Amino acid sequence: MSCQEEKQDVLCESTCDNEKIIGNVENVTGKIIYLDVIETWIIETHPDFINSPGYSPSDEFALVPCNLGEGDKIENMTVVLSGRKLNCCKLITLPHLRFSWGCKFEITSITPLTDLD
Repeated sequence: MSCQEEKQDVLCESTCDNEKIIGNVENVTGKIIYLDVIETWIIETHPDFINSPGYSPSDEFALVPCNLGEGDKIENMTVVLSGRKLNCCKLITLPHLRFSWGCKFEITSITPLTDLD
């Protein structure tokens, strides 16, 4: 792989060795959550938690965005997003838990959802 190709694959700074894209997310609904204990933003994509309190401690559903814009850092905002999930996982560890979860995620598009009542 050339240097040019490597730059195209990763938009955010590398934090894990041998970072690779492990999946694409296309137009998935998620909820923005701030974990104040560790000062980290996540995007929860598990359907059971989109409209209810909490989050899923799972690499599959907890995305740790590396390029979440300041305007999107709104607690509990529901969004539709697309992007690339990376193999850099186990990024979230809370003090009272003995396991880690959450995979690094590069957002390529994010749109807030509003109620259409």
